[in-house]
Amino acid sequence: MLSQTTTEKKEAEQKMKDCQERITMINEKLRLLSSTTRHDINNKLSAIPAYSYLLKKKLADQPDIIEKLVRMEQAVREVEKILQFAKVYEQLGVEKLVEINTAEAIDQAVVMSPGLSFKVVNNCQGLTILADSFFRQFVCNLIDNTKKHGQKTATLEIHYEKLAQDNLNLIFEDDGIGIPFENKEQLFKRGFTTGNNAGYGLFMSKNIIELYGWSIQETGKPGEGAKFIITIPKLNKNGQVNYQIQN
Repeated sequence: MLSQTTTEKKEAEQKMKDCQERITMINEKLRLLSSTTRHDINNKLSAIPAYSYLLKKKLADQPDIIEKLVRMEQAVREVEKILQFAKVYEQLGVEKLVEINTAEAIDQAVVMSPGLSFKVVNNCQGLTILADSFFRQFVCNLIDNTKKHGQKTATLEIHYEKLAQDNLNLIFEDDGIGIPFENKEQLFKRGFTTGNNAGYGLFMSKNIIELYGWSIQETGKPGEGAKFIITIPKLNKNGQVNYQIQN
């Protein structure tokens, strides 16, 4: 009986291993297909602005046609943004989590966000988090959100606070115009936007945070600024320490 149980266990383990290998192979094929498709689409799209430019020169005296060509170019740029989003989204959760110096990651994100009209105050010295390279993209997304929608923002402060039960809040707080109450429920939905952008920034941000096992909410008061609070539990689902604070 014991031998039979051991044999059944080995067979089950082998089936599980075979299943995991098949899933890995399928995922690799899907990533290859996705990458190839994006590449081919981008190649085709690149011809449209070139032809549009030639047509605008030739038909410069016909403003109604010029307007339609401009709209066509804008549509192409939006498609390119969607393809770029798909490329980034495909990589979420693939990287291994490592210890990241939070203050350094924020400084790097600021450098990657040129043309800021407001000051970024980085008060995250001494904080190390368990994340991947997409954390920097997350910071870039929140900085970009303030840049696009803060309007009167003078300062964006990024800081953290220790909570009860060993949780930690990482806080992005600006002094811009804030977010209207009617937009708060839709804030993290895919495609939601109040401007001319594609509406993927905060949707992507929420996905990044949730893959870490963290949570995010916006609690700012309209007219007084936006406030994004990221709550980080002490341990992740694998029992690893999510953050460390060096005094």
